[in-house]
Amino acid sequence: METRVETLSPVTRKLLIDLKPEEINEEYKSVITEFKKMAKIPGFRKNKAPLHLVEARYRKEIEQEIIRFVANDKYPTAIEEAKDELGTIIREEIVDFKMNPDHSVSAGFYVELLPEFELKELDNPTLTIPRQEKNLDETTKKVLADLQQQRAQIKPIDKEQAEKNDFVELKLEGKNKEGKTLINNEALELQLADEGYFAPVVPEIVGMKAGEEKSFTVNYPDDERFGMLKSETISFNANLNQIMEKTIPELNDDLAKEMGKFDTLAELEEDIRKNLVEKYEQAEKTAKQRAMMDYLLSQHDFEVPPTLVHEEARSMTENYFNQMAQYGIPMEKDEEKIKAVYEQSKIEAEQRVKEGILLGRFAEKYEVKADESEINEILEKIAAGFGEGATVEQVRKILEEKGEMENVESRIRQDKVFDLLLSKVTFEEKDMSHEGHEAHGHEEADSKEKVEPAQKKASEPKEKTEE
Repeated sequence: METRVETLSPVTRKLLIDLKPEEINEEYKSVITEFKKMAKIPGFRKNKAPLHLVEARYRKEIEQEIIRFVANDKYPTAIEEAKDELGTIIREEIVDFKMNPDHSVSAGFYVELLPEFELKELDNPTLTIPRQEKNLDETTKKVLADLQQQRAQIKPIDKEQAEKNDFVELKLEGKNKEGKTLINNEALELQLADEGYFAPVVPEIVGMKAGEEKSFTVNYPDDERFGMLKSETISFNANLNQIMEKTIPELNDDLAKEMGKFDTLAELEEDIRKNLVEKYEQAEKTAKQRAMMDYLLSQHDFEVPPTLVHEEARSMTENYFNQMAQYGIPMEKDEEKIKAVYEQSKIEAEQRVKEGILLGRFAEKYEVKADESEINEILEKIAAGFGEGATVEQVRKILEEKGEMENVESRIRQDKVFDLLLSKVTFEEKDMSHEGHEAHGHEEADSKEKVEPAQKKASEPKEKTEE
């Protein structure tokens, strides 16, 4: 067997294998013998057809078996012989195969590798992070106001007609120019305000009476916020069921008790302040991680395997559509839209892959591992998200069955590597509010985090195990 390696890029190779007839003949005879036993060729009894007819009839199937033999039996040996020219393989695929009349074979394998580069140590650089606004009193008041809104009650009222900022319940159906139904809601609760998904509809609803039916047309703006209604001309039919008002509860001990574990408003306020402090600390850590990662990326220039970028961009695309759905913005996942979101995601996906590779290399260098106690701590948090009675053992079994335990361990290793690297950097805060600069966290979700009282956490989404 002869092997040679063609370099396609710093992270891709083509491994070529040439096999002589004598290296294939034994397997070829075994394969064709099996096909002869089951061959159904007119004019011949089972297992009696001449080999040349069997070969002609089952040429493609025989070739597939030989491809399987080369991939399973010869390819691993070829990889071993070429290991000095390769590195850590993350993807492999047979892309060329030719079997000649004499049964000699030429095969080509496309191989992707982790990049090789010199890891540069952090030499205590001074990095800048944005100065945080930390107004505990003002933000605590805002959180309390949000809680009042969350617990407000909406009740029907006897009113002549709907006015701006009223709450209404209506049956709403909307069709586009082609007659396709895009909106069909039997009991839509809506505030008649200037913001939100149905804001363009509001002017038509204002002035309607309870029980009144109305048809109208709305030209939706070219704005992503409106999802599938973006740039559409929609013919609506609205039937106003009832006009309602919103009653906001007083800010007192009774409201605090509704939150679950608090007896007084003071206890609730203290819990909110505690969560705010934790949020500020996490935001500062996130800003430091972002600044450090940007610095490391500037010090290391390397290509990344295209498959890893593709998988990350695909995951980001799926998350985008899921988030739009969670925000109440329907998005039709047509092929053109999916492709557009995917292409927009690729630049950030490449950066994320680079960051992961860098952190992985530092983890190897410092021999960072996930201890069993650290794994159990994460699993306990995930179990709490499953509800009362869920155990660490049950969660571990579920994650193992899904193949997600590696994600848990990877998350722990990454956090430990971050802490280790952060200890090798000096940070200075700078007011960037007048420079048009926004500090982005290591994960976009961090910037959208809301501060809630502690007991609310049990009803939050389950602990994430993916990085």
